[in-house]
Amino acid sequence: MKKFAALFLLAISACKKDHQDPDPGLQPLIDNGPAEIAFISRRIPNSADWQLFLMNSDGNHQRLISDRIVKCTPVTGSHNGRKIAFNTYENGQNNLYVMDKANGSTTLIGSHDDYISSAVWSPDDTKILFVKLDDRRAQVLTYSIFIIDADGRNEKALVTGISAGSPQWFPDGKTIGFIGVENGKAGVYSIQPDGSGTKRLSPADQSFGGFSISPTGKQMVLVSNSQDGSQLFLMNANGGSTKQVTTSVSPRVWPGWARDGNHSPVWSPDGTKIAYVSWANGSPDIFIMDANGKNDKRLTNSPMRDENPEWSRDGKYIYFSSNRDMSVSSEIYRMTPDGKAQTPLTKWIGDDIYPVILKQ
Repeated sequence: MKKFAALFLLAISACKKDHQDPDPGLQPLIDNGPAEIAFISRRIPNSADWQLFLMNSDGNHQRLISDRIVKCTPVTGSHNGRKIAFNTYENGQNNLYVMDKANGSTTLIGSHDDYISSAVWSPDDTKILFVKLDDRRAQVLTYSIFIIDADGRNEKALVTGISAGSPQWFPDGKTIGFIGVENGKAGVYSIQPDGSGTKRLSPADQSFGGFSISPTGKQMVLVSNSQDGSQLFLMNANGGSTKQVTTSVSPRVWPGWARDGNHSPVWSPDGTKIAYVSWANGSPDIFIMDANGKNDKRLTNSPMRDENPEWSRDGKYIYFSSNRDMSVSSEIYRMTPDGKAQTPLTKWIGDDIYPVILKQ
């Protein structure tokens, strides 16, 4: 079996759900107002295709913003909220595009026969990071990280030689973190935007397949790779020892799969809280903890799937996707950080997933 799939910890289960016909009255509309959420949705009658939508932060004014069919992968927004990056599969090519939200124009950022990742925007929105598969014919699959100007020019291989993925910018834009694999161990590394100064940050005797950098750039929460269930660890952003802050695992075990644990951590904008997904109760729920790993609390309590948490820019809400209402499939929800006021925003028959908060 080809390996390295654990390096990308994206929750894609919602992508496989059967399509149901939506309201046919929705029409494309480009809008450049404040406080918006981008997401992908299946609303074409009798089709499993995904499309790119925007809505206001309260769920109003849902509108299709591109006539392209998109892949079931997360979209990303520039920090100034003016542009959205998304992935497509067209004519045998996996593509990464950037769209101007004001006028709907698109720029092709990169293409690949087999795999190209979502975009990761630099803090000043001038650069984009993405990942490509090296060679699908290899016994062990490897990936490389690339950097490119946000207008699609000056593509450059940033990390090669080791399999690398899941890049993230530090808040100051001077350093990039990523997951690298050496000697069979996945860990967190850092590198400069010019490709110099590669350094392993996480301990060499531990394996980590994901991470999230705090808003201050001083701390990280890491996601372990383990057949016994992924767990969350805290580490100083300049590297060193780690502190485990979760231990729960799912009571359910699926033959041939690693046991589900805890993953998908996201920092609150002020850096005081971490929202994450836990399988402690047998299905994914949204939990929250303090930045030091204490005072963990379950926010959602559904027998179905609650996942893909995203903070609002002001920290007043957490957005997530849930399929708790089977009459409408997966929807985008909003709640306060204490778990109250859980409200469905999309309410369409088709699937709505991967909410991304744009500038407010």
